[in-house]
Amino acid sequence: MSSVIKTLLSLSLSGSLLMGLLALLRPVYRGRTSLRWQYYIWLAVVLRMLLPIAPEANLMEAVLGEQAASVTQQQSGSASSQGEWSWSVKDPVEQGDASSSPPSPEIHPPVSEEISGGEKTQPQSSPSSPGPMDFALSWLWRQRMALLTILWLGGAAALLGKKAVLYRRFARQLKAASTPVTDPALLALSKEIHRKMGLKKSIGLVVSSGVSSPMLLGLLHPCVVLPQLHQRDHDLLYTLLHELTHYKRRDLAYRWLVQLVLCFHWFNPLVRWMDREVSRLCELSCDEAVLRLLDADERRAYGDTLLRAAALSNGLDRSIPSLSLSRGGQLLRERLGAILHYQEASRRFAAAAITLTVFISFSGLFLGACPLPSSEEPHEESPPAVVIPQEDTLPSPEETEKESPAAHVPLPQVTGPDEEGNFPPIDEKDFEAYVTNGPGDTAKPDPEEIPSFLDHPLGQRWLSEHYPSVTDWEILYEGKDFALTPEMYDPYRYQWRDQWVPCYAVVLATSQGNDFDRLLLLAREDISVICGDDSYLPRLELYVSAYAGWESDWLLGDGSGLEAVFPQNSDYSAVLWIPEEGRGLLTAQDDICLPVTGLTQPPSQVFFSYPLSSYISPPAGHEEDILLLLGDHMDYALGLYESGSQQVTLLEPQWGAWQLFSLDGQTLAIMDDTAVTLYGFSSEDLLRPIAQLEGNGGVLGEDEVFIFYQIATLRGQGGSHVILYYRQQERLWRVCTFDTEGNILSDFSTGLPVVEDYLDGLAFEDGLVYFAYFREGTDKADSLERYCIDARPGREHLLQQIG
Repeated sequence: MSSVIKTLLSLSLSGSLLMGLLALLRPVYRGRTSLRWQYYIWLAVVLRMLLPIAPEANLMEAVLGEQAASVTQQQSGSASSQGEWSWSVKDPVEQGDASSSPPSPEIHPPVSEEISGGEKTQPQSSPSSPGPMDFALSWLWRQRMALLTILWLGGAAALLGKKAVLYRRFARQLKAASTPVTDPALLALSKEIHRKMGLKKSIGLVVSSGVSSPMLLGLLHPCVVLPQLHQRDHDLLYTLLHELTHYKRRDLAYRWLVQLVLCFHWFNPLVRWMDREVSRLCELSCDEAVLRLLDADERRAYGDTLLRAAALSNGLDRSIPSLSLSRGGQLLRERLGAILHYQEASRRFAAAAITLTVFISFSGLFLGACPLPSSEEPHEESPPAVVIPQEDTLPSPEETEKESPAAHVPLPQVTGPDEEGNFPPIDEKDFEAYVTNGPGDTAKPDPEEIPSFLDHPLGQRWLSEHYPSVTDWEILYEGKDFALTPEMYDPYRYQWRDQWVPCYAVVLATSQGNDFDRLLLLAREDISVICGDDSYLPRLELYVSAYAGWESDWLLGDGSGLEAVFPQNSDYSAVLWIPEEGRGLLTAQDDICLPVTGLTQPPSQVFFSYPLSSYISPPAGHEEDILLLLGDHMDYALGLYESGSQQVTLLEPQWGAWQLFSLDGQTLAIMDDTAVTLYGFSSEDLLRPIAQLEGNGGVLGEDEVFIFYQIATLRGQGGSHVILYYRQQERLWRVCTFDTEGNILSDFSTGLPVVEDYLDGLAFEDGLVYFAYFREGTDKADSLERYCIDARPGREHLLQQIG
């Protein structure tokens, strides 16, 4: 077997096995490691498929090396022994002579033996000597290997050349349609972001009419390309943060490495899946890095920026190595979900991430690869012989026995944290060598064992740091419970294990507050592990969410009748309510605390809040109404908090993945995969549903439907809107236009078959609907086709391909 083909197959096979290992380990590391780690761990696969570097003993060499030797020996015939005529064929490919003529057989005469008198005697020819048929088979085998090598090189060169030409053409077109940014405010904003991110090299800013979504382009001379469309100030801020984070992490270089893998291993279908995974994790981990710099309100605004960028995106070719702010579709939904459920990464899983990294790296080395032949070594003209060492050459057991590690001195016994919550530091080598996973707690402890928040050293310190002028704290209510936290570090046992941790829900009263007289504290303990330069520092921390308000608003009285409800998932705080009066407090992660009445069950956890006025113009008396994202961990619903009545009304659809749209500033559209529900204010000034577009017997037909994730409003005029959808039985994309009151204006089929639940670039202008369609799926960007269709009522709805 050709050495080049053998090396290539070994790299492709070992990389595929490493991909399978990552897929099998996904349930282990998902949720336990950061998205940044999940993104960079794929570098192990990329490097494994590009570099034929491996220890001498590895799996690929053991399998493919023996296989190649066996096949070559079978095709080349039996090795000649002393006194036999031997045949050999020189391979021009392996000898580096590409211009040589087809190989010809060389006949090596038998070695003669010299006897006394200087005469030579010729040995008898062996009946097992190879003949012409053996030579023919050997020649055909080598020709096939040469042909495979040429075929692979041609495919790799064609793909790499195509990508280079497309990239150069795109860059030239973009340069021709671009102008440098001269706006002093935008340049000052870019300079400030550079400073905060620690970027020493200034990245250029250009504005181009050739793009509809911001992107980072250029490996050697990178620049951020902005569309000419007007962007809001905070959109520009989040856009620059996102694109400069890509630059700081060298994501473009990473993308080019993946493109090389796609070209070199074009025959392996798994590399396309790897490309999609790396691209997906690139955006998710970049969002994660940006979110670390933002507070709760800014994170919500960042998500809105992604939605606006997706609505304007024109579906950039995936084969062009660039980094666009938005790629729409399922990835957009996943990114929005990650923003919605974002939490600061805990360091308690640092050891698990290190362990997984070491395991995957060693797995890549163990899988290995067949090395390329060294240029200093002569090419053999016959199959290599298998050398079996004699008994006297084998190493002795004493020479091969591994040196056992030295006896370990037991780690010191831990008695408790200091006043700062710090446990004794542990040397890095000791931590990685001796900290293990241990059995979790079983029986839940008695909450009465938990000390009062005011007696907790970390609680006292938290109050003194945040409210130093208040000294007359009085507890009106204190709820305590234990929550089971998975895989938290136990500094007393030097183990990672599931543990019960104390949780608090405390209402404090004071007369010394400047702008409050009540303080609600929701807190829980946690033990994190901080990574130092050469040691690990376990640390007891008290995570506190504080909400300040007035008794006149909260109406908690002396605290009697209050109950705290602690959810099963320890990542979320408790909620408070008074069952006998049906009242409670809604707390949200974006620092709001709302009194609620009319409750028949405990109030739900609030993930985020959105002012209703940011979507529609509410009537008088409803300016302070708030849209609330309610739920329990991963299940959530949308509710409207009416500030006047202090009641929460759930909106349809209640559960699932949906999006909000403003239609002409008067109607709120809630859209999921199966329906669009329109809400408006009634004559009684109550937000009520006015229409619903859905299947299953609704206005979109009797069959179940799937609705594309975007709504487009008629540009410049308003009053009418469009969605694209399909019926599950029909599987053809359809267009539906409707007015702000939910009346259907037109509904017809485009005739385009559904390949994926994804379209791109939806727009509605002058009665024409524009969209992009991937005829062979989004993984084949060259199959993108752009269409427009006249959606005006009474017109002939002819589909026209454009562009």
